[in-house]
Amino acid sequence: MGGVRNGFFVKWLSVSVAVTCAVTAHCQFQVIDLSSAYNESYLVCADRGYQGGTVVATSSSPYNRASLWHGSAASRVDLNPSGYTSCGVHDIGSGTQVGFGYTSENGPVHAMLWAGSAASAVDLNPSNAPGSSAYCVDGSTQGGFYYLPSGEFHAVIWHGSAGSAIDLNPAGITQSLVNTAADGFQFGYGSGPVTSNYLHALMWRGTAKSATDLHPNGYLMSEVQGASHGVQVGYALSGNQYRAMLWRGSKSSYVDLNPIGITSSFATDCSANLQVGYGYGPATGNITHAFFWRGTAASAFDLHSLLPPQYVTSSAIGCDDQGNIVGRATDSTGSSHAVIWKPILTYYGITQKWFQPVRFPAGIYWQESQNYAVLQGGYLACPSNALENEAVYNLVADLSFWSDPGVGDLRIGPWLGGYHDYNQPWKWVNGSTFGYTNWYPGQPDYYLGAYQKLGYYDGAQWEDLPGTPLTSYGPPKGFVIEYDRAPVTGVVNLEDLVGDSDGHKMTVETIQNGSVVGTQQVTIQSGGYYRFTPPISGQVTFRLKPKHWLGRLSAPMTVGTTPVYDVDSTFLNGDLDGDNSVTVFDYLVLSDYFDAAEGDLNWGSVGSNGFAPKDADLDDDGSVTVFDYLIISKNFDLFGE
Repeated sequence: MGGVRNGFFVKWLSVSVAVTCAVTAHCQFQVIDLSSAYNESYLVCADRGYQGGTVVATSSSPYNRASLWHGSAASRVDLNPSGYTSCGVHDIGSGTQVGFGYTSENGPVHAMLWAGSAASAVDLNPSNAPGSSAYCVDGSTQGGFYYLPSGEFHAVIWHGSAGSAIDLNPAGITQSLVNTAADGFQFGYGSGPVTSNYLHALMWRGTAKSATDLHPNGYLMSEVQGASHGVQVGYALSGNQYRAMLWRGSKSSYVDLNPIGITSSFATDCSANLQVGYGYGPATGNITHAFFWRGTAASAFDLHSLLPPQYVTSSAIGCDDQGNIVGRATDSTGSSHAVIWKPILTYYGITQKWFQPVRFPAGIYWQESQNYAVLQGGYLACPSNALENEAVYNLVADLSFWSDPGVGDLRIGPWLGGYHDYNQPWKWVNGSTFGYTNWYPGQPDYYLGAYQKLGYYDGAQWEDLPGTPLTSYGPPKGFVIEYDRAPVTGVVNLEDLVGDSDGHKMTVETIQNGSVVGTQQVTIQSGGYYRFTPPISGQVTFRLKPKHWLGRLSAPMTVGTTPVYDVDSTFLNGDLDGDNSVTVFDYLVLSDYFDAAEGDLNWGSVGSNGFAPKDADLDDDGSVTVFDYLIISKNFDLFGE
């Protein structure tokens, strides 16, 4: 690209070195303060657009109030039931809320369960317990702890009533607690003689005997604080430094999330492809800042940077599968505010399209941007008129989406979906006509024939770029995804899968009025999260089928006009030949490749039966063994929907 700006002429040269761009990204967030008229408040949990937490003592009420919100301060529901002076919410899910309540100012704490109103409150405190508190909900199961008369506390689960309490405290553990639960498992911590009286992260499956120690080797103590979709998060202590941690169901699976420049960090909750928490260190001026991660320490992003300047400290405590992050932020007076970091998905009514800004703090090049957009079910934005171009630009006008300053303090702007081949006309990635343009004066100049990708420059005007590294300039730090219709998102559970589902493919058929009107391949991301754009609008049903799992039909739903969340499914394994049933034919293919293993010369080669050995690896552990036979035996004669 060449151009004149403020009297300075510059020609950017491309270089031919290969650069691998970090894949850490986040969408732009809108920050919502739910405190409203309350002196102080904070959020600790989120689920399907709802938020739970506590309103702290106000001038009109000297006690804390358990509260439920739905995205705005005005939506608050007071959950405090009659006869309780003070209550708080710890978790929400499946239309219920759990937490604690006090029957008098100095009385014992009782575990509480609600179903959206104060009148629905259920006291879960076991009859023989001096006190208790509920910290999590997973379907019809609630988890937390109860006190013993001795003053010690034990992990406990309930199923909707005080009398249903089950003590989970295992042998060799003196005290324990359930912090979180997901997918039929419970997680928290315990300490006792078998842990040298240090806290160890623990996992249960409904009984004390099922307890499993998740404590990572080499650390002093640990605790699980959040869980979702086969992932657990918390912290572990190394020396005098707390480090945010991630697990996938075993002690050896841990990932240390503590980012560079942070002295101590804590991960508090997670969703399909997101982990949230807080940390402090030199990078934050040793002040606590809210963070989120996407599976690695390098992916850490400081959410505090998105808050208005009046907030001094912040912590992210909860999140949901829609990408909403909740927590608290304190202002200069020390008051605590309940805040939501809400991902922005903008509907542009004139052309009936959806746009989503995405920021890559490490920078990203054109092809990687387009690949990411396609993975999310869209493509790089292709403005079709001046008003739409201005709307797209406004989503990424903030300089945090642009490159760092280069020669002459110039910056490269966020990517758009325009491209051309050498000496060929410009095209849009969505196949639309390249009619409307908004070139900066002198652009495009097709410098050296290599400038073939489109980006913003000097406001909402465009420039041509090579889409690869530039001398003296870093890459843009963002782009906008365009969706033809509002996206559909969900989480899938692939049964009997060893490891993460990241990268697995799923066929999605869109059915309307009994007929298949569209078929697309969707890539499943980490934690089972997926996202796609439906091919039509209106009332539809989806048939979802991962490669060798039995297909499932979704419930009927209306798509295209508003985002659709939580299209979740669990899939049974064993359909090796892809006919949506588990039969003797699946046994036969597996038998052909029994004892084959990754590393064999023919592992990926299709044989005379039409399958490769790797196709018979049903549990994805890198080999075809008796465990794959057991999967077929378990699900034999079952059919998909």
